[in-house]
Amino acid sequence: MAVLGAACRGPTMLWERSRAEPRKGPERTGKQLDIAAAMARAGCCWRVAVRVALELTLASCVWGLCPAGWLPYRNTLCLFVPAKGPALSWSQARAFCQERKAELIVIGDYKKQIFLTELTDRGGGPGSQYWMGLARLAGEAELTWVDGTPISKSWYRNWLWSHPKGEHCVQLVGFYLNQWRDWDCNSTSSFICEMPATDAFPSSVRAVRFRAHCYTFHFPALWEMRTWPQALAFCKQSGGSLASVQGEDENVFLSDAFPADGWHMWIGLQFSTAWRWSDTTVPVYYKWHHPVANLSGQCAVMALRPSDLSRHGTWETRGCDTEPPTKATGFFCKYSPGSCGLPAPVEFPLPGGMGPYATADVVFSLPRYSVCTVMLTKAYTRAALFQLRLESNATHVYGSLAAEFTGASVQKELVPVPFAAGLSTWGFITFPAGMIGFFNHQEHFRVFSDQAISFANLGSLLISGVTVANASLGKHTLGAALERESRAHWFQSDPGQQ
Repeated sequence: MAVLGAACRGPTMLWERSRAEPRKGPERTGKQLDIAAAMARAGCCWRVAVRVALELTLASCVWGLCPAGWLPYRNTLCLFVPAKGPALSWSQARAFCQERKAELIVIGDYKKQIFLTELTDRGGGPGSQYWMGLARLAGEAELTWVDGTPISKSWYRNWLWSHPKGEHCVQLVGFYLNQWRDWDCNSTSSFICEMPATDAFPSSVRAVRFRAHCYTFHFPALWEMRTWPQALAFCKQSGGSLASVQGEDENVFLSDAFPADGWHMWIGLQFSTAWRWSDTTVPVYYKWHHPVANLSGQCAVMALRPSDLSRHGTWETRGCDTEPPTKATGFFCKYSPGSCGLPAPVEFPLPGGMGPYATADVVFSLPRYSVCTVMLTKAYTRAALFQLRLESNATHVYGSLAAEFTGASVQKELVPVPFAAGLSTWGFITFPAGMIGFFNHQEHFRVFSDQAISFANLGSLLISGVTVANASLGKHTLGAALERESRAHWFQSDPGQQ
């Protein structure tokens, strides 16, 4: 207790300084000041305990529970405090949070208040103010939390002396140990967002065909994470097993199809008296990050984009029955080819269309004997302005396209390209008078017109028949140089007509 007492003296002095600040309203009596000082000392001791907990939380880097830049609170919430700015009005701050599927923070108890005091002291310092989710909006009779609870129904309050004063929005005031004050909603300050951890990383399952098998990628929510036997049982219930990895190409496929940052994925490798896959096959390929001890009860996880990127796609051992730690732990299931079914179409909106020298790249899984279509649709009417059809067999990928950018219809049968197992990439670059398409980074076709083409009326990019791993839109960095090229150059040796 002596150590706690020594640690408390600094914050108590801060309280005494804040208490001496001039403020409107009645002066406190000596007894009230003694009570306030006692509360400050008690609050300080709470703060020391919370500070230790906060240090441990920050040191543990629980990024599996909350997105990067957000801090977990009691394993149920993710909190966000801007490190530096922006300073926003109350309504702007709320919109900022809502755009991230969050809300301004609700404070319902003393423990959360103390946690926030330590958190904000580490960020903006004791002189900062933070909007919280308490305001009197149009149609409300009193200050009401953003979760719908009126302040009169909330048992916990922590008003600064002489507040509330009739303003319609509420801040935490760092200088006064994060007590609350009602304030002009249009003034600007920092803010605190919160979201349920369930909304931060909802569970997701993605199915992809690769060579002769179907795989499902399971990224569970924190409370759905499984041990190795539980993950194996889940896969077996649907007719599969945990994934066995038979070679480098399969390992690259699993690690790169959906490279979620910081995840560890159970694979079907287990050691009892020797290493065996869960489907009983004998391993012929390993990808250990470092040599491992052959210990009974050990199983393997694959690392996806850890902080040390040299470990991406490598394997580590973990106790099979070990409850997943706070780091995110998922698993791969492996099935027969027919288990995946047809993937749902994927649509990427293009608000405002696309300009010249815009680029699009789509990474997807195109198995043998499958068909996929890629369409650029018109805004509002959703009419297809461009359609590419790809069809694969055992050895090649065949393609055809239809385009109608200027009112004139263009149709082409494309030159077959060799089939490549694993993930494929398709993309294009727009030009003032046409576009060039690429398949697996090789030029695939050209579509050009003798008049300018506007891509501004495009509404979306729609992909069907394949599982999409990733997509990106951007601006070609060589656009200005390409514009200086003669348009005639792009009509020469069209690979789609060879």
